[in-house]
Amino acid sequence: AAFQIQSLWLSMATSASTAIQSNALVQKGAALLVDDGGDGNVASHAALAAFDDALASNEALRPYLWQRGLAAFYAGKFAIGVEQFSSNMSVNGSDVEEVVWHMLCRAKLDGIDVARANMLQMNGNDDRIWADHVLQLFKCGIEALPLSSEKLSALGSYMSFYLGLYHEELLDDRLSAEPYLKEAQGNPTDDYMGRLMVMHYRRFCNERIPVIAFKGDCSYNCPRVIVGGWQLSAGHHEGFDETSALENMNNHVKAGFNTFDMGDIYTGVEEMVGKYVRTYDHHQGVQLHSKFVPDLDILGNDVKLNQEYVRRVVQRSCNRLQVDALDLCQFHWWDTSIPRYIEVAQYLNQLRKENLVRQIGLTNFDASAMAEIIAAGVPIVSTQIQYSVLDQRPKQHVEALCLKHGIHMLCYGVLAGGFLTDRWLGVEEVPIDKLENRSLVKYRLIIDEFGGWTKYQELLQAMKKVGDCHQTSIAEVAIAFVLSRPGVGSCIIGATSSKHIQSSLKACHLKLTESDLEIIDAVAATTSGPRGPVYELERDRHGRHGRIMRYNLQELGTEAHVMELIRRIRQYCLYIEEGKSLKTHETMRQRLLQELMEVERDYKATNTVIPALAQQLDQLR
Repeated sequence: AAFQIQSLWLSMATSASTAIQSNALVQKGAALLVDDGGDGNVASHAALAAFDDALASNEALRPYLWQRGLAAFYAGKFAIGVEQFSSNMSVNGSDVEEVVWHMLCRAKLDGIDVARANMLQMNGNDDRIWADHVLQLFKCGIEALPLSSEKLSALGSYMSFYLGLYHEELLDDRLSAEPYLKEAQGNPTDDYMGRLMVMHYRRFCNERIPVIAFKGDCSYNCPRVIVGGWQLSAGHHEGFDETSALENMNNHVKAGFNTFDMGDIYTGVEEMVGKYVRTYDHHQGVQLHSKFVPDLDILGNDVKLNQEYVRRVVQRSCNRLQVDALDLCQFHWWDTSIPRYIEVAQYLNQLRKENLVRQIGLTNFDASAMAEIIAAGVPIVSTQIQYSVLDQRPKQHVEALCLKHGIHMLCYGVLAGGFLTDRWLGVEEVPIDKLENRSLVKYRLIIDEFGGWTKYQELLQAMKKVGDCHQTSIAEVAIAFVLSRPGVGSCIIGATSSKHIQSSLKACHLKLTESDLEIIDAVAATTSGPRGPVYELERDRHGRHGRIMRYNLQELGTEAHVMELIRRIRQYCLYIEEGKSLKTHETMRQRLLQELMEVERDYKATNTVIPALAQQLDQLR
């Protein structure tokens, strides 16, 4: 019916000689959009091109091409969508859907507030039973609607579809959007928009974040993009805003990125993630990966670095995160010339048997040391290493070892601290002392190893060429490149903002062709490095890479640790004062008491804590 009406409009707007051709192009574009053959990105652009060809034949068609606006939205050409839906109002001014899709496009460009302030004005009434509710939903938000979500969805597939779009596109809440979109596509209307509902849900499902199953425990799945926490650590950058960081975490979880990576030595990050777990409604299903990084100074000391020390550090991470166990504890060892790493890895395995950690991974071990730990019987499921287009050292030995033993590489540095993005394309060389944070300094040194700034710019040009073929960014190409490597399970992407969520989703589904990889590899093959085993450059404490590292950050039993413990005990007391159930927090109370006793033992034995702190501890106990 929609095609018949549109054909009538077209015949009225065009001469007889062009009407048939224009109508064929319009129907081609409409069909390409909803029957995308599984490749929605390509189909959307092809559909938009067909509509543009129809427009080229006669500009008078413009206000009738509402499906062109839909194609523009799905192709990411939001400015075209805004223009198209605005034009449609001259001939279809009483249609709520024109207003809604215009707002969706405008929100992508300028945000929800601007889009709402510039909503199109209707010049008639839309008498469909759901129309007024949809208009109020997008105009004022779901809180303004008089009916419950259940009663609204009972109004039919159109209402369910737009409830889903509202949550997905305006709130970035895929978890809440899915049941509405699923309901709409399960009982679609018998018209073009019904076909669009089916197509939209198909794309929605295709855009789910792919996951990997860990060896030996298929019930534990890890998304192919993990949310990284290093950039959130205190001192990493100025102007840190915890409230924004917590909201950003929540946005990632709602989008499906439910796994956070951090470290026991990332100052303040475990506490912040613990606050997120306690505060936000979407914490169910969140997976927490942290690290065990014993201080360099005690690696050879079997009195200080023993089973009890390892238990205390891991227990402290659980306390900070407010969980019973770490989903993945990743073991880092600063100096492999000190061979106790096998012994300490077995300490971690004991904690796995005690259910204090669920899985054990490694961090920054080369293939030789990895093989020793595996041979010792420690069940390693992953290894976290630096891997990017700039740094392909894992290909030399670690990749083969991981493939042999079914171990996943979890890769950081994939975007080289932001250097592998469009932002740096064509930029003149920046001196290291002018860089704004430690992450950029670290990866600027890798650029030098790669071959310098000129060779780096050559690589960006190659990646831009590949990205243009897929209508994606350099960052998305960088992520897809690493995800395409054998043995790679996930990329760890530092997430200081929610604005990159859609980019990460696209990168998960971007499939680089052999031709794409050849273009990138052609540049990488002409570079000088980095060379050698994984983390060898960084392990040299006297070299350029090692000098920027901090090697002793645990602070167990020191004044800083005591002050942190005092803060957490006071926080617990506040929970109780607010009326929270003591039974609910019994595990937390027991852990705090245990840590308090351990700290008191430490400072009484070493006299490292000033008397004022000791007095506070006694009072809190």
